Amino acid sequence: MSSYQNVAKSAETAALPVSDKLKLSIYIMSLDKISRQT
Repeated sequence: MSSYQNVAKSAETAALPVSDKLKLSIYIMSLDKISRQT
């Protein structure tokens, strides 16, 4: 889970547009769901 948080922090520090942040958060959530299923 910490790796996901690191990605989110790096996205914030990179000051990405809101749309990119939204895509990234959705991507992270989908990864989290997949990792829980396996």
